[in-house]
Amino acid sequence: MKKIRLAKSLGSMFLAGVLTVSCLGCGNTAQNQETTPEAVPAESVVKETADTSKSEGTAAAGEEDQTPVEITIGGWAGKDTNPEEYEAMETVKAAFQEKYPWITVKEDTWGYSVDTFLPKAAANQLPDLFDVYPTEISKIVNAGYAADLTEMMDKYGYTDALQDNVRDMVTVDGKIYFVPEYMYTLGLVANSAIFEEAGELNEDGTIPWPDTWEELGELAGRIKEKTGKIGFQMPTMNNTGGWLFTNIAWSYGAEFVKQEDGKWVAAFNSEECAQALQLVSDLKWKYNALSDNLFVDSNEYYSTYGSEQVAMMIGDMSYSNMEWYIDQYQMDGTHMALGKMPGGPAGRFALTGGAVYMIPSSVDPAKYDALFKWLDFNGAGPEMTEEAEANYESTLQRQAEKGVPILDQLWFNIWKSGDTYDKETALHQEYATANMKNFESYLDFSDVNIHAEPEVCAQELYSILDNCIQQVLQDQNADIPSILEKAANDYQINYLDNEN
Repeated sequence: MKKIRLAKSLGSMFLAGVLTVSCLGCGNTAQNQETTPEAVPAESVVKETADTSKSEGTAAAGEEDQTPVEITIGGWAGKDTNPEEYEAMETVKAAFQEKYPWITVKEDTWGYSVDTFLPKAAANQLPDLFDVYPTEISKIVNAGYAADLTEMMDKYGYTDALQDNVRDMVTVDGKIYFVPEYMYTLGLVANSAIFEEAGELNEDGTIPWPDTWEELGELAGRIKEKTGKIGFQMPTMNNTGGWLFTNIAWSYGAEFVKQEDGKWVAAFNSEECAQALQLVSDLKWKYNALSDNLFVDSNEYYSTYGSEQVAMMIGDMSYSNMEWYIDQYQMDGTHMALGKMPGGPAGRFALTGGAVYMIPSSVDPAKYDALFKWLDFNGAGPEMTEEAEANYESTLQRQAEKGVPILDQLWFNIWKSGDTYDKETALHQEYATANMKNFESYLDFSDVNIHAEPEVCAQELYSILDNCIQQVLQDQNADIPSILEKAANDYQINYLDNEN
C-alpha cells in the first residue's frame, strides 16, 4: 500500500538498521511521515561495504579519491517534529563525516509521495538519495528518473549477495536501478489485553487467531459488544483501505490486473472481488465489528491501535512502529501481538512489500561512491560494519528498555550471503524481550501465500478501492457488482490505458 507505510525512513534506518520485515511498497502516500508509524519508513540502514575492504573504504589508504563532494539525503527527521530521531540522525551524520571528511552531508526532510515526486523530478529538485515504494519502480524507470546503479551495486558487493527474488524486483531490462532497503509481510495485528477484557483468550492465555474472515467478523463483533472497543479496524482513506483490502480479495480468488494480448486490463469486476467486498460490508452491517467512524484515515488507523482501542487490524509490527506506539501513546508493549492472515475460499494470502533506495538519474555520477559509502555506513549492505553493528545494538537496547517486544529472530532476510543477517540475529537473541506466543502464528508461513503488490498503477488502484469500501460501509444495500464495474472501468480508462 502505500504502506501503511510500513516503510522506513532514512532516519529510522539510521536509528535502527534493518529491524523490520514489514513493508516494501505499500503505503500511504498521503501519510504524514512525522506522525504515523508506517510513514516513518521504518528501519533500514546502510552499510560500509566497499569492494573488498569493508571497513577501510573502497581503495587502499591514500589511493582513494578524496575530492570534496556534497550529498543530499532525503527523509531527514524534522528537528522540531521528531527531535529524538533528528538527534540520532545528526549523530550518525557527524560520525560519517568524521570518517569521510571530504564528504559533506546535506539534509532534506522531503520523503517520497506519489503527488509530489513527478513535479520535483521534472524540476531537478529531488534529494540525491531517498526511499520509494517498490510499486513505483516501473513507472520511475520508464520515466527516465532512476539512475542505473548496476556498476555500484557490483562494486560494493550488493548484487551477488541479494536474494534472487529481491534482486529481480529492482532490476529492469538487466540493469539494477534501486537498492533494496527492507521487506515486510502483512499479518493480523492484535491487542491481547482487549481479548482478555472480552474473555476471548484461550485457556493458556494465547490469542485465538481466526482462521477465516468470517470467523474474524464474528470474533471482532463479540469483542466490540463486550468491551465497546473496535473489534476490527478497517481504514477507508489515504489509499490505506484499498491497499489492505487486496489481502482479503486475494483470499477470495480475486485478481486486480492482468495482461491480455500484451496490454494491462482491470480484472476486479468479478464475483470473487464482489464476495470480498461483501465481507467488508458484513463487518459493519452483519457483525457490527468496525469503528463507528466511516472515514478512517491512516493517522486514525494507527492512533486507535496505539491508544489501545482496537482489538485487531491488518498490518505489520516493525520495531520502529512498536516504539512509535509506546512513545506516542504509552501503549503497553506486552499487549502487542501479530498472527497470520485469516483465509478465504482461495486460501490464506498476505501482501509483501517494503522500500527501496533511489538515486535520481539527474545526480552527478561523481557522487555515487559517496552515496554508497553513506548507505554502507548506516547498514544497508550485506556486510555489517562496526559502526552499523554498534548503531543497531544501541537501537535494540533502547527499544528493549522502552518495552518494545524484541523477537529472538528476524522477520525477514533480503540477503543470501554476507554477515549482516547473522550479526543482527545474534543481537536479537541477546536483547529478546517478546512473549513469543504472541508472534508464533505469524512466524509460521507454511500455509500462507505471499503476494506482491499489483505491478502497475498500484497507488491509483488503492485510491479507487478506498472509494468502493466507503460506499459499502455507508449503504447496507449498496449494489456491489455495479460499484466494482464502475471502479474497474475508471481504473482502466484513467490509468491502465496510459500504461498500454
